[in-house]
Amino acid sequence: MSEAATHDAIEAVARDFVRTTGRLHRDAGIPFRVPDLPELSERLSFVLDAIYAAYTTGWDCLHALDALPQGSLVNYQPFWAARGHLMELLNRKAEADQAFTRAASLTDDPALRDYLLRRIEKRPEREQAATHQTLRSE
Repeated sequence: MSEAATHDAIEAVARDFVRTTGRLHRDAGIPFRVPDLPELSERLSFVLDAIYAAYTTGWDCLHALDALPQGSLVNYQPFWAARGHLMELLNRKAEADQAFTRAASLTDDPALRDYLLRRIEKRPEREQAATHQTLRSE
């Protein structure tokens, strides 16, 4: 992730945090305060567990997909679409692009093909590949 994208993500999380804590205080009467050091140490493991769970879910799903018998999935369009989505979540953009391109090539539905190719094209850093235009014209 680029430094600018990381900065934008941090700002978005900060805005969500402020909005959520404000709602909790306003709507539920739950004040937000920074815990004292002994209490902070006690809570830290729970916070770290939540962060770990949030970041490893994509990996767990990817491992589950990879555990499937690959020979039967070579031409199975939903597999490639799911793989592309997971790769995108894991910030593995090149692999996501390959999977979305493969998924697009396996469908006869023009709307679905366009959707899958737009998943690639919507990222501003991605150059338009000639294969995408070829797939659209089929």
